[in-house]
Amino acid sequence: MNDYVTKKDFNEFKEEIKEEFRRHTGILIKEIKEFQKRINFVIDGQDVLTQRVDNLETKVDKISDELLSHRNNTELHAPVVKQKGKKQA
Repeated sequence: MNDYVTKKDFNEFKEEIKEEFRRHTGILIKEIKEFQKRINFVIDGQDVLTQRVDNLETKVDKISDELLSHRNNTELHAPVVKQKGKKQA
């Protein structure tokens, strides 16, 4: 076996390394693009959820206001107390 590396051997090895680097870089780029698609999907879902939560909060606030109004309205009327055992005339 020859212990010396020729310039040709070095250049061939260098080209192999470059090709392997290109291949790995291509794989990484594909994976990054797929990851970005998944992140965008999550972001879109988050936007939809935020809108739905905002809508739900609005509805809950409206119901709360209606209940408060109803309670305030019923407290204006005198309570009717029924007594047991006594007949009313």
